[in-house]
Amino acid sequence: MQISFKKKEKSMKRKLFVYMFFLVTAITVTLLMGLFLFGRLGTTEQDFHEKLSIQSEYFTKNMESYWDDLASMNIALGETMQNTLETNLEKQGLTFNQLQDNPNALYSLENDLIQPLSQFLERANCSGAYIQLDTTINSTLDNANNQRSGVYLQKDSTSVSKEGLILYRGIANVGKKQGIMPMSLS
Repeated sequence: MQISFKKKEKSMKRKLFVYMFFLVTAITVTLLMGLFLFGRLGTTEQDFHEKLSIQSEYFTKNMESYWDDLASMNIALGETMQNTLETNLEKQGLTFNQLQDNPNALYSLENDLIQPLSQFLERANCSGAYIQLDTTINSTLDNANNQRSGVYLQKDSTSVSKEGLILYRGIANVGKKQGIMPMSLS
């Protein structure tokens, strides 16, 4: 009688194991089907596209904001340069046309323009700033129509101080006087 009891015991354990295995399998399959049907078990490609589109939207908004800020800085810079130009010309008793072939007047004007230009460049999130004047120091040169006076400052690194600025265009002595080194041609 003991032998038959052991056979029944093994048979019951085996049946219980098989039933539990099918129960766990059925619950797992049901759970996975539910997740798949409700979109919680998406593909990596879908997730990638969603995240990429979010990054693209963020980048677009960031760039729009950057260009809006830069445009407003340009408008403010233009107004400041115009006021500085008009004040300098009034102080010298000259008109803009009288700047042509007048190195002393251009020296004085660039001396007044370089300070606000460097201040705007230090505040702006850009690499350089310039102002070009439709005049030249020597109109008798062969290429005088293509050579214009002006000031062009550029940041030489991520520095935000005046020591990090380089004068690429303009009178070198004016830049040195303001603590801005002219570009070296070496």
